[in-house]
Amino acid sequence: MEKHILYLTYDGITDPLGSSQVLPYILGLEALGHRFSIISFEKTGRFAEGETAIREILKGKNIRWVPLVYHKSPPVLSTLWDVDLLKKEMEKLHRTDPFHLMHCRSYITSLAGLSFKKKYNIPFLFDMRAFYPDERADAGLWPKNHALFGRVYRFFKKKENDFLQNADHTVVLTQAGAKIMRDGKLTGMPFQGKLSVIPCCADMAHFNYENIQEADKLHLWNKLNITPETFVLGYSGSVGTWYMLPEMLDFFNVLLEKKADSIFLILSRDNAQEIKDAAIAKGISSDKMKVIPVNRVEMPVWLSVFDYSIFFILPTFSKQASSPTKQGELMGLGIPVVCNANVGDTEEIVKKSSGGIVVQSFTANDYESAAEKCISSTADKKQIRELGISYYGLTDGIDKYNKIYVSLLRD
Repeated sequence: MEKHILYLTYDGITDPLGSSQVLPYILGLEALGHRFSIISFEKTGRFAEGETAIREILKGKNIRWVPLVYHKSPPVLSTLWDVDLLKKEMEKLHRTDPFHLMHCRSYITSLAGLSFKKKYNIPFLFDMRAFYPDERADAGLWPKNHALFGRVYRFFKKKENDFLQNADHTVVLTQAGAKIMRDGKLTGMPFQGKLSVIPCCADMAHFNYENIQEADKLHLWNKLNITPETFVLGYSGSVGTWYMLPEMLDFFNVLLEKKADSIFLILSRDNAQEIKDAAIAKGISSDKMKVIPVNRVEMPVWLSVFDYSIFFILPTFSKQASSPTKQGELMGLGIPVVCNANVGDTEEIVKKSSGGIVVQSFTANDYESAAEKCISSTADKKQIRELGISYYGLTDGIDKYNKIYVSLLRD
């Protein structure tokens, strides 16, 4: 009998993250012979916009998609409601088409996954991603001393231990995160279960500098009203919560002092005026800031105009388990980065590939040193891309998940 895998994600498949970090894996694994049902939680607006495109991608595939409505409010209660809806949908599915393995992405879906593991003894893959409770606490969203959110934090820390103790296999994003777990610094006890490290992979066929035509870059330079000689510091993605926009603007100010013919190009769907206002507050003129919303299809050519990319991420305990999706995409295009230390495996990867500059502290001295290196150094695009493929390649990520699936379905 053909084995049936249930994939649970609290992110929507029509979300940018779902379309880049969930669907490509499942499509790759389906091509290797696995049969899937996906239960996801979709935001109403994005679902209306993206459902047809996703249905078209899934047409003819051995993949069933069961989209549920994501509920945002009231806090906590809406999430509990969603978990209850998920369990009911799982029960209905299991009665009509029993599944043989549950792949639970992150902690929310694992609440349902663990209950089914205990009830039906179905293998449970805990794809924990980052350290969710500590990440929420570090971001100030779940203050540990708050009457309500402190309880939520402690609840998920207890569940975290339950997931790890009961999972048939666990996946974490970084080697740094795996070391924390094995050293007992996450739950207070050394983790001794089956553990794999699979970072946020990138589609290296899509993010490939060899696909970029000079004519396309020239068109964008003209659109931005700059020349090929203009130094472009770039950033892609949202700028909220974890990404340190004020510090990145401080760095750009130092870069401007050393190379006046520079711009800061931010590719983001966040509020452009708010970003520009933050820059003006730092004394950066509006003509030096470009904020452009870009879709995934166009992203590689837009990224290709970057001389250097930058991302500063809050270096908290939880971020040692974080794998920035943008790093793999940038490496696929051979773009060097300016980043900070103590975030996942980022520093080690940058140093191995000679793919940029790591800032140890957010100080003027470190910014000046990094800015000088940006201006004077020449990146080896091929070397950056080759290491990017070895670490972030989607094919390698799919292969690692396939080996886990085969092992769990055989046991």
